[in-house]
Amino acid sequence: MFGGDNSNHPAVILLVIGRQAYKPRKKRTFHLTGEEKFSYPPFALPQQPGQFHFQYITMILIVDSGSTKSEWTILDGAGIALQQILEGISPFFHDDEEMAQAFRQIPPKGIRHIHYYGTGCSSGPNRAKVHLALKKAFPEAQLVEVDSDIMGAARGLCQHEPGIAGILGTGSNSCVFDGESIVKQHGGLGYILGDEGSGAVLGKMMMQDFLNHKLPAHLEKELEEQFSLNRELLLHKVYRQPLPNRYLASFAPFVHHYREDDYIQGLLARHFSGFFESLLWAFSSYTDLPLHLTGSVSWYFKEEILQASKQFPFEIGTILKGPIPGLIQFHSTP
Repeated sequence: MFGGDNSNHPAVILLVIGRQAYKPRKKRTFHLTGEEKFSYPPFALPQQPGQFHFQYITMILIVDSGSTKSEWTILDGAGIALQQILEGISPFFHDDEEMAQAFRQIPPKGIRHIHYYGTGCSSGPNRAKVHLALKKAFPEAQLVEVDSDIMGAARGLCQHEPGIAGILGTGSNSCVFDGESIVKQHGGLGYILGDEGSGAVLGKMMMQDFLNHKLPAHLEKELEEQFSLNRELLLHKVYRQPLPNRYLASFAPFVHHYREDDYIQGLLARHFSGFFESLLWAFSSYTDLPLHLTGSVSWYFKEEILQASKQFPFEIGTILKGPIPGLIQFHSTP
């Protein structure tokens, strides 16, 4: 039978079938997509009748939050109990109550362990803000870990092995990971001062060409028709409206749609060459390590990234759309 809250145990689901805690059998593989998989230990019933065993199964919440969206995954003893996509959360742009309200969209019952990886969580004060908001939204949680999105990428991509991990999404960030901790970090400066390789900078580069009439006529016309784009609107969105990084990154699907166009191919070559140049300057002593990437830009433009990488001494390893499959693996195994 199943039990609920218990003040003396990190519990959750109570499975009573004997007097000894029954150990899980070997790991089973769960397929999330055709290209991503993770392992999680299932819980098996004993074969001998007449015995009563029990196993407490801690429900785990894993969160990966970028600037645009956040992915929430709840694990129980059988695997994934819930997966949900919400708006991105940043302690730079959301106050404590706004974050807590966003977090309350996830049902809190039974969650005891939380592993939150988010943009803007590299500094102590921002981590404390997110930690407080999570405790408000999930008061029963006994373990709340808050870390940066780049640490989430490193753990999800590298597991316990050394490597270079990079995020190319709305923004960009990268680090050298020794298998346990981040040795060196680069990026995360925002689209004005950095974010090479990101969706925001890709959109910014194309908008600069749009404003200076450097785009081919057919692409300029398409932008005007699809986005009702003109100089006044663009300047208002970038300088007067909140979250201009998201607005600029919103042009990335347009770039992807026209990626066979000669101008777009040149734009992408410049864009990703700039990313690798920046990476080489920062990590010139670590080019023997594999470079793993995650994020929507790295996923949808992986062919262009692989092409641009040929000019640089980096070996491309894994490219994933998001780090959650790897984080499930990381937090589900000893």
